[in-house]
Amino acid sequence: KDSTHLFVQDHKDWNALGLPPRLIQSMSSKFNLAQPTSVQSRTIQTVQDPANSEKNILIHSETGSGKTLAYLLPIVQRLGFSLDGS
Repeated sequence: KDSTHLFVQDHKDWNALGLPPRLIQSMSSKFNLAQPTSVQSRTIQTVQDPANSEKNILIHSETGSGKTLAYLLPIVQRLGFSLDGS
């Protein structure tokens, strides 16, 4: 059974999540990731919220929903893309 609920249209696109343009371009061109899944959109917004900076965040979702990327993108954003000003 397809997990169509993971790709519902009511969540934000990559640009709306405040990720650096170069990172978004890489995800789109190299990895064919046109839009975030709902778990990615919700997780990235939660991780980026300053109110959650000292909190543990637990994500529970089915395999293949994009949890790992949802955790990694904010880390990549802070480490790699903040260094070059992008």
